[in-house]
Amino acid sequence: MVKALLFILKISLFTIAAVWIVQRPGEVVIDWADYTFTVHLGSFLLLLVLLFLVGLALFRLIVGILSLPDRAKAFRYRKLQQKGHRALLRGFSAAAAGDAKAAAKHAEHARNMLDGDDGLILLLEAQAARLSGQSVRAEAVLQQLMEHRDLAFLGLRGLINLNAERGEIDKALYLTMQAQKMHPKQPWILRTLYQLQLHHRDWDAAWDTLGLAEKSGALAREQADSDRVALLTLEADRDIQNGFRGEALRKLKKANRIDPGFVPVAARLAQVYKLRRARRHGVKAIENAWKIAPHPELATIWDELSPKPRASDPTVRLRWFEKLLSLNPQSVEGQLAVARAAIDDRLWGEARAYLSRAEVIRPTARGYRLRAEIEEKSGHDMEQTRFWLEKAATAPADKVWTCAVTGRVYDKWHAVAEPHGSFNTIRWGFPDEVRPNETPVLFRGDETLFLPDA
Repeated sequence: MVKALLFILKISLFTIAAVWIVQRPGEVVIDWADYTFTVHLGSFLLLLVLLFLVGLALFRLIVGILSLPDRAKAFRYRKLQQKGHRALLRGFSAAAAGDAKAAAKHAEHARNMLDGDDGLILLLEAQAARLSGQSVRAEAVLQQLMEHRDLAFLGLRGLINLNAERGEIDKALYLTMQAQKMHPKQPWILRTLYQLQLHHRDWDAAWDTLGLAEKSGALAREQADSDRVALLTLEADRDIQNGFRGEALRKLKKANRIDPGFVPVAARLAQVYKLRRARRHGVKAIENAWKIAPHPELATIWDELSPKPRASDPTVRLRWFEKLLSLNPQSVEGQLAVARAAIDDRLWGEARAYLSRAEVIRPTARGYRLRAEIEEKSGHDMEQTRFWLEKAATAPADKVWTCAVTGRVYDKWHAVAEPHGSFNTIRWGFPDEVRPNETPVLFRGDETLFLPDA
């Protein structure tokens, strides 16, 4: 609509100008040989304008004809560029789909069609080489990409991931530190540096990087706090082993403030308090953790902190465990802990009552085994003992410490899950709730290894 109005306006202005010129008074006399021409001034001016326009059109026509070869060449160049960019797009799509052969094919086509800047071609060639397992070729291409003016950082990133995947952690760590100097607040770099430092077991450096990674958004606060607790616990274990109980206590208290319900910290904290003859503080640590996460290990230490039994009152220990149960009455672990105490004190009726309550909350193999123990010790009823043992064999599995990466079961929590070495991946839960990765991986880069974060 706007273009049509502009066209009408131009025609109107041209018509008005033509009429104005034609209406100008005066004559133009032309003497040529024996001829004399008299032309109205307006008509003469209009004729000059028409001759100028015709000449201009002829000039453009001639220039257009003479420039045909260059225009044809430019057209062919644009078509090649379009095909080259289309080949790059298809190549990166193939690389994202894991098709190394197609990615390499499209990279070759792009190189044949694109002229000049080959940074993106190098990027695609490196990805194709990596997907096909040609790590040496990929490294060589990435080294070339490092020389590129605009894509040098992507080359560096690719080299970091490539070396990490090959297990050359020292080299990957060095490259990541160089990248972090170039881009100190880049989330991907901080996340990668943190992972590599953990795998390298440089705990002090990892602690420093953890704060930066959380601040940049590379790690969620929940994960960062969980890793802080794991690092503090690991260092506290090292201090305890070296006899530095005071330093260990300081770190465990700090970890406990971050996560009061983390069982490994609460258990260690209570043990250290016990060694330092600070029983009351140990009891408080167990109580705080039990309210959040009842656990058999806490019950064991609670037993160690119990008051001394009196011969005149055989229920002292039972009441001690009932106090623990009162902190979290609906926990299966609390019911089982009190039942265990009752069995040890040969209070069979109380033990059966607590085990019945535990079964209502959640049937467990451990609960059924305790029922079998009661029948064996109290009345030597082998038929009832076999009945409960059979129920234990078919009962849902008890909670265990399981690595979220491999599914391996551990008897206790460790900051580093051996033998594969993943950090802070051991979780307390039911085995059927853990869905481990198919392959244990110490360091996993992005699938689109050389592409920037979205």
